[in-house]
Amino acid sequence: MILLRNLKDEDIKEAHSLGNICYPLDLHESLESFQWRFKIYSEGCRGAWVDNVLCGYIVAHIWKLNEIVYLNDDSYGLPKDADCMYIHDVAIHPLYHNKHLGSRLVSDIITLAVCKNIYNFAGVAIKSTEGYWKRWGFSVEREFYYTVNVPAFYMTCKKIPLWRG
Repeated sequence: MILLRNLKDEDIKEAHSLGNICYPLDLHESLESFQWRFKIYSEGCRGAWVDNVLCGYIVAHIWKLNEIVYLNDDSYGLPKDADCMYIHDVAIHPLYHNKHLGSRLVSDIITLAVCKNIYNFAGVAIKSTEGYWKRWGFSVEREFYYTVNVPAFYMTCKKIPLWRG
């Protein structure tokens, strides 16, 4: 059975460790940075549990369209004039790929955004995930280096994303 719920304080270290399993070393965030994102917008931090094991999470927060949030940046606050939901991170344990956990977590964040009258979405696609986000209706706005060794795409969806699987 799959359980989706908001992450709690006691889940943060486990979620951070899961991210380190899912991503190469160049994309690891510090625990402090991960905790910061939870602190500033906990309602955008959701997890997926299968048989009481955390196997995926999403981290999102309100933000400004066309502005990138970089890894390990915990120096920012949320803008008062936010105009989009920024999907910072989606991590699914490799053993749980192709079980639709990511799409369920993304759907939860879309619902949260719509409930807050936010209809623009943004994020950074890495690890060749731009195809996944394009299936949600996101478009590449620009290519850049997220870290020194990691090319990435800043992507936006200026409407409610719909899965086109």
